[in-house]
Amino acid sequence: MIILFPCYISANENESAQNKLVQNAVAINPIPTPVILDVDMCTDTDDMIAVRIIQEYDKQGFVDFKALMLSVENDLQQGKTACEGILDAYNTTDVWVGTSSSGIIETKLPYWGWLSSNKRVEHYTDIAVRQYRRILSTNNNVVIVITGHFDNLWQLIKSQPDDISNETGLQLIQEHVKFFDICGVWKGKTNGYTGFENNTCYYSSSYIASSNFYEYIGKIGVPIYQYAEDGTLAGNIIVGGKDQLDKDDVVYKAFNGANKYDGGYSWDAICAWTLLPILTNNFELYGMNCEQYMVTSTWQPSTRFKSIPDVKGNVTMMNMTWNPKTYKLYIDDSY
Repeated sequence: MIILFPCYISANENESAQNKLVQNAVAINPIPTPVILDVDMCTDTDDMIAVRIIQEYDKQGFVDFKALMLSVENDLQQGKTACEGILDAYNTTDVWVGTSSSGIIETKLPYWGWLSSNKRVEHYTDIAVRQYRRILSTNNNVVIVITGHFDNLWQLIKSQPDDISNETGLQLIQEHVKFFDICGVWKGKTNGYTGFENNTCYYSSSYIASSNFYEYIGKIGVPIYQYAEDGTLAGNIIVGGKDQLDKDDVVYKAFNGANKYDGGYSWDAICAWTLLPILTNNFELYGMNCEQYMVTSTWQPSTRFKSIPDVKGNVTMMNMTWNPKTYKLYIDDSY
C-alpha cells in the first residue's frame, strides 16, 4: 500500500511529518484546546508516553494541558509526587494533579519512586473528582483523555452541587466537555454484537464505573472517540525505545526502573496521539475510517460491552487501517 502524506510548508525542512501537521493545525486554530489526562500510570510504561505526548502537544500550542489525574495509588502514597515528577521533568509545572478517587491500590510500582525524585515544585493538588469539578466549572470545550480506569469519571458523574459548583457532575460534563478520548484497543464480535475492550477489565470497580459511564454519557450525547483495530495492530506498536531517548531522560530512567526497554504495547500512547486526527477532524489523513455506535452496558465478562451500529450513537470508532510501523513513526515523533 502506498501512503501519500500532504506537503506542508515549514521553516525547518527537517521537521517531522507529525510536527508539520501539528504546526498546520495550530496555524488554523491558534487557541489551544483544554485537555485533562486521566491515567493508571503504574506497572506498565505506555502511560508515561501518553503523558509525554500531551506535554509536547501543550508545548506546541496545540492543547492546554490542564490536569493529570491518577486512577490508582500505592501503599506509599506516592501518586501525587510521581505525577509531579514527570510534569516537572518536562517543565509543565503549572499542570494540576488529581489523586485517585478510587480504592485501587497497586503495590508493584517500579518507577514511581524515581519519578517522585524529579519533583521540583508543589502543584495544585486535590482528589481527582474535585479537580474535575473545578476545571469544568471554569472552562469550556474541555477534552478528557482516559487511558486509565473509569472510577474518577464515575465519581464525577455522581457528584452533586458543592462548594466548587452548584451543578451536578453530569451537568458539568454536558455543558463543558467537548468530547472524551478513550483508550479503546480492539473490538470483536460476540453473540451478534460488537464488544469494545478498554482498561476496565482489571478491576471490578472500574468495570462497574465504565458501564455506568457509557450509559450516562450516552444519554446526554457527549461525543466519545475510541480507536479500534483487530487486536494485533496496537500490540505491535512499540514506542519510546531507549535508542531514541537520552540516558538522562526521566522516561529513559523510568524504563530502567521498570526493567523495560521501551514504552511497551503503547495502547495509551495511541490514545493520546489520536487527539491530532480528532481535533483536526482529518481521519482519512491518518488511515482511519469512522463508524458510529450506540454502546450499552453488559455484565458479561466475555463481551464487556455490547455495541450496535447506530448513526445516532455518540461513540465514534476510529478504525486504524495502516500497518503498525507507519503509526509508530508518527507516535514516536509526537513527544
